[in-house]
Amino acid sequence: ITFQSETGNRNDVNLTYAPTATTNNWTVNMNGADWVTFKNMSIKSTGTTYSNVFAWAGGADDNTVMNCVVSNPVYASTSTYNAIVYSSGSIDNRNRFIGNTFDGGAYAFYWWGSTYTPVTSCKSNTLWEGNTFTNQYYMCCYFYYQNEPVFKNNSILMNSAYSTLYGLYNYYIMGAYQYTGNKITMPGATGSRYAMYIYSSGATNTLGNAPLVANNFITVNGATGYPVYLYYQSFTRFYHNTVVNLVASNSYATVYIYYGNDVRLRNNIIYAPNSAMVYYQYSSATPHNVTVADNNIYYNTGANFGYLYPTGTYPTSFTAWQTATAKEASSKVKTVT
Repeated sequence: ITFQSETGNRNDVNLTYAPTATTNNWTVNMNGADWVTFKNMSIKSTGTTYSNVFAWAGGADDNTVMNCVVSNPVYASTSTYNAIVYSSGSIDNRNRFIGNTFDGGAYAFYWWGSTYTPVTSCKSNTLWEGNTFTNQYYMCCYFYYQNEPVFKNNSILMNSAYSTLYGLYNYYIMGAYQYTGNKITMPGATGSRYAMYIYSSGATNTLGNAPLVANNFITVNGATGYPVYLYYQSFTRFYHNTVVNLVASNSYATVYIYYGNDVRLRNNIIYAPNSAMVYYQYSSATPHNVTVADNNIYYNTGANFGYLYPTGTYPTSFTAWQTATAKEASSKVKTVT
């Protein structure tokens, strides 16, 4: 079944509803629906306390939302009642969100599976491609209990006044997920900012089933925060990314890596001109969680280049970092213009 604008212009068809309670908190309720497409439409909620646009539940699989404007008007809220797309505790697989604009909301996506084990209890193989996310108040996308999601070529702009903002917040992201070609911009100069936060993921990964974080362009400003936060990652490949950290504190790192194993860092540009560290790498003694790091370009002006554990040291320069890690032989320090 396809619902679409006859003219192909998404401004010509407007589907609108104003929810009043949890029992009707949706404009579209995808409860157990399969193989449904929404294309070239404007779909919104005009509710206040309750303003979910899509509610997704009951094993709703193989659906597509394409080239739509999906929005709600509630900006100053952290409640899940005000997520644009809300799904909690259900196993909904192979859904696709392509070429849409998601505007407003406490979250654009609050997208939870059931649990992380077995992996069939996760939401599996969701695709987000070519979407634009604007004006989310708290988290742009909150992904929990996911298996092999693909998030590529999307644009996120978050400039909320809320104290702590997350672009992509991920928890238990299993398998060979792919986060590639995205632009995440968080320009606000106050509060804490986390552009790509991937927490406790990778328990089912293998060398042949490796997550890929590549070709992303991330810019973060703020009083505190970490543009990239990788926690318990296994076999993650962090390649060809540009990360700009404008946080003016040497207590925070541009790329934070905590435990995990066989993380590889290649061909990245990591730029921290306002005194933030380049890395925080916390690992057991052997083997170190970062196994490969090379062909990267770095720039930072802070007192310390990074932090290493288990040695508990703060190498103060890139040369000292090379010596301490015995890596980065072909990497360079260079001012980026």
